[in-house]
Amino acid sequence: MKAKIKKRRNVEEDDTSAVRIMFVLMNSDKYLTCSEIAKEAEMSATLAFHHLKYLKKGYLVMEDENKKYGCQQFFKDEDLIDDIDSLLIMILKIFSKNIDTEKTGDKKFFRAVLSNLKMYLEIFELTAE
Repeated sequence: MKAKIKKRRNVEEDDTSAVRIMFVLMNSDKYLTCSEIAKEAEMSATLAFHHLKYLKKGYLVMEDENKKYGCQQFFKDEDLIDDIDSLLIMILKIFSKNIDTEKTGDKKFFRAVLSNLKMYLEIFELTAE
């Protein structure tokens, strides 16, 4: 299998609300209010606020002193994205050694890699030094 990573440019119809919010923030040049995010993501402000709360807890989104939100900079920095892509390709190669990608298809393969990576991170403790 040849591992590839392709950055999506658009929101898809079946994307979760959290993914829609991240797309809005990734494509914004400034921090946005919850109402602005909700409008761009085509959802209610209540739903956007609910997801922003959890995205903040996961350190995917930051909130400034004016109650405006922005995403982590590595989602926008092309050099960092290239570095992360290189690392992910190595991870994909490792986790895909025993997965028959021709039988699984892209979505099942993605879920399998995600499950393996999540379990790895749960088993092996990460520490910040």
